Amino acid sequence: IIRQYNPIVSNPRTAAQTDNRAKLKLLSQLAAVVAPVLAISRRGAVSSRNRFTSVNYPSVSAAEGVADIKLEDLQITDSHVGMADFNVSREAGQPLAVRLDTNASGSFTRVVYVLVEVNEKKEIRVADSKVVSEAGDAGTFPTNLTDTGNDCVILAYGMSDVNGRATAVLGN
Repeated sequence: IIRQYNPIVSNPRTAAQTDNRAKLKLLSQLAAVVAPVLAISRRGAVSSRNRFTSVNYPSVSAAEGVADIKLEDLQITDSHVGMADFNVSREAGQPLAVRLDTNASGSFTRVVYVLVEVNEKKEIRVADSKVVSEAGDAGTFPTNLTDTGNDCVILAYGMSDVNGRATAVLGN
């Protein structure tokens, strides 16, 4: 029988420990939220969820045990080239119309859009996601995302078949 030695550990709950725990708790909760669209691949023995945590850890700030991250800094794919060059049209009672700008399309074969919503209770969830593989006029990759009316952030990632990575894990 082999057992791990568990020494007595004092837990002084220093400010640094409390902030670090808050960061890891936030990233763990976010990893659970974005699990349906998480496209960060495994590396060796490191799971996708653990890679998500380590990749996003530098973007999290914490003070007095409260952690925060800018949703637009959230990385859910292996290559984080979040695109700023896309337009969203929000009309009352209509879905969110999203499309790339013509100068952003590059050599993409598909674009992943993820709508991350923050509700009144400050809970974060993925409200909708789409993988668009048919380019519109001038490679604009248009689609509609469900508008819930709450505060939201739309993340867009351009994908290319050059790297040979499958995005089937997105499942949307």
